This record gives sequence, C-alpha cells and structure tokens, in this order.
Amino acid sequence: MNDVEFNTLHGEKIMVPKDKIVFRPSSYGIILYEDKILLTDVKSTGKYTLPGGAMEPGETRQQALKREVWEETGTEVEVGECLSCEERNFYYDPTREAFQVFAFIFLCQPKTLELTNKNNVSDDESNKPEWVEISKLTEDSFQVFGNTILQTLRNKF
Repeated sequence: MNDVEFNTLHGEKIMVPKDKIVFRPSSYGIILYEDKILLTDVKSTGKYTLPGGAMEPGETRQQALKREVWEETGTEVEVGECLSCEERNFYYDPTREAFQVFAFIFLCQPKTLELTNKNNVSDDESNKPEWVEISKLTEDSFQVFGNTILQTLRNKF
C-alpha cells in the first residue's frame, strides 16, 4: 500500500503517496470565558476551528499553543490540562500538501480578552477570532474535531 486516504478542506477524499506526507504535530486550545468559547473561522470554508496550529522545531506543545493563539487571536492564554489527542489525515488544497496531523487539544484560560488577528501570518487559514456562545454550536459548525470538542465540553463542564 503506497497511497493513504486524506480529507480535503471541502470534505472530499483524495489518495496521497506515502512519500508526500508531512508529519505535523500540533496544539489547539479550548479557551472558555463565561458561556463562550474562543474560535476562529477557516477562510476557505467559513467553518469554525480552535485556535492553534503546528509546533515549530524545538517548541513544546504548550509553547506552540501560546504562540499560535497569540498569532491567530491576539489573546494570551494559560495552558492547562491536555484533554485529547486527535489524529487526522488532512490535505490542504491551496498548497497541495498532505499532513498527518497529531492534534493535542488543551484546556486554556484566557489571560486577556481583547481579540485581533493582526499578528496573523498572511497565508494562514485562521480568520476572524470571536467568542461564540457554546449553546449555538453543533458538530457541523466545525471544520475538524467538532464531535471531540462538543463531547469534551459536555463531559468536562
């Protein structure tokens, strides 16, 4: 078996040769304030995603998460408990890259509440950070990990 199945941004399936797959450990944060969760939307699809992203060489999971949340939302966080580790094969259509993602999802406390994405890198998919009422979210509201996020919120809180 030389090809592996991946999901595209728009939910389509694509087969990718093993030698074209990039290993991508990542950290994401469930950041709560009152009855809201901090989310960004995905530019390509408009669906929500947790703030976070890939670890850079030499970074810990927590360091990467603090950096990514700052870049995407302008918010500083205190990283708490690791709630979940999710694996996903993700094909990023705009750059034609295939990522084998290991996403560590942490519970975080906001240290600041002001939102801005002015620190965002221009080619990033993360867009429009906002505090979203948890009660208005469904699994389909999310680009990825919707079931995990909502289950975690129900089980933990």
